[in-house]
Amino acid sequence: MIRLLCNTGARLSEVGRLLVEDIDLNTDSVRYHGKGSKDRRVRFGPRTARAVSRYLRARDRHNGADLPQLWLAESGGRPLQPNGIKIMLKRRGLAAGLSGVHAHRWRHTFAHAWKRAGADTAASGPGRACGSWHDRRGRVPKTRFKHRL
Repeated sequence: MIRLLCNTGARLSEVGRLLVEDIDLNTDSVRYHGKGSKDRRVRFGPRTARAVSRYLRARDRHNGADLPQLWLAESGGRPLQPNGIKIMLKRRGLAAGLSGVHAHRWRHTFAHAWKRAGADTAASGPGRACGSWHDRRGRVPKTRFKHRL
């Protein structure tokens, strides 16, 4: 989940509402359902693909594996809601000795990595990080899928 947040620059609500069918490991991409009912497909890197693949295999053995939602709560076979994700991220951050950990931090990290890679963030407007940024010559920077966690 953290890899998807960092590797795609998605919003918490977008990652939290993912369905299993939104993940395509053949193309290493995810379909996000964004603001204004706009869907978009965003590619992710190979390390994120491996992490998602591992999660899907573990999910198949989990109580609630038949649910369409991608993220499942640890107990009870229920979907993990965006607010539960927010709490989980905060707890994981505190366990790692970090304060102020939240999903939007990875969106900022993604945006800064894009900018360093030559992306023209102003051309696409604020908050359009996922899949719509390009360099000054109209190309998507090659480092798009290579930044590491």
